[in-house]
Amino acid sequence: SPLPSGSLERFTMNDLEPESKYCFGIKAADERGNTSSLSNVACTFTPGVPPNTIMDLSVSDVLAHQLTLNWTAPGADGAVGTSSEYELRYSLERINNGNWDAATVIPGMPLPSASGNAEAVVVLGLAGFTKYYFALRARDATGNWNAISNNAFGRTQDDVPPSPITDLVMSTVPSEGGTVK
Repeated sequence: SPLPSGSLERFTMNDLEPESKYCFGIKAADERGNTSSLSNVACTFTPGVPPNTIMDLSVSDVLAHQLTLNWTAPGADGAVGTSSEYELRYSLERINNGNWDAATVIPGMPLPSASGNAEAVVVLGLAGFTKYYFALRARDATGNWNAISNNAFGRTQDDVPPSPITDLVMSTVPSEGGTVK
């Protein structure tokens, strides 16, 4: 039933198809059956299904200034198809929704491959003997981003050699029989 004139009314539509355009208009009728003309028409697009969240991000091949990240490609719609892009970030602390924007973006990410394929990227230019946290997101062609992946972490190798020994001296100690030990 309609509310009194001037009241805000709401109606919720359920079970709409994802990635679809819907337009709505309304007519009002009074108690005598008189019907208004069609209202203005309001249109909207329903969001699509984002790629599945990446949950197997891991670190391998750790060196002094680089390491390799590995994961399985999600789809464009859940686990189906191919995502459009990746965004990989790193930080010196765990990455979550609260600090995602503050984490450093790793440029030059490859285009995603089809869902289920193994993916890998080498991250260059890292400081030696430093613990890094990495997280990854994927986007589909309609702009839907998945949730932040699991955090993968790795410590780059120590690239600082020990200081050279500068106080080496040699001394001779005669042994029995007159030979030097």
